Amino acid sequence: ALGGYITDHLTWRWVFYINLPICVVAYFLTTALIRETPTFKKPLDGWGLILMVVGIGSLQIFLDRGNSVDWYEAASTTWLTLIFCFCLTLFCWRCVTVPEPIINLHLFKDRNFSVSAGLMLVFVMMIFGQITLAPLTLQTLFNYPPAAAGILMAPRGLGSMVAMAVVGRLMHRYDPRLFLY
Repeated sequence: ALGGYITDHLTWRWVFYINLPICVVAYFLTTALIRETPTFKKPLDGWGLILMVVGIGSLQIFLDRGNSVDWYEAASTTWLTLIFCFCLTLFCWRCVTVPEPIINLHLFKDRNFSVSAGLMLVFVMMIFGQITLAPLTLQTLFNYPPAAAGILMAPRGLGSMVAMAVVGRLMHRYDPRLFLY
């Protein structure tokens, strides 16, 4: 709702600028209140990091620019797809063959971890897909101003906030698997 109000009365860029003072306050509070934890030096898989960054970066650029250049009609999107597939294939291969990978893919051998990761993937795709598309639908198809679209979306955010607080407290008393039903 606040983002819609700011977009209506200023520009959409101010939605990002407004975070700057909040981040500065959060930085000073963090440095003042949170104590340093002991750390240990672990080797960094530089090639794995580079492959992951280039692969995910090319996928992101492909998804951002694809619609404006008519997807595979432009040679750049074809190249971005090839780079994405090549880098992430090498990344996955490297993660299972290197002794200290940047992401330990062997965790997916654990059935509980794999099932929970899959459920979270489906949940996030459904929730964030809807959260992203609902305001755009309200603004483009129904001609709502950004502030009105934000007000219409606010109860969903408030409901999520209350549910997270309640479930967070109840998970210590009950089996967390009960909350999946």
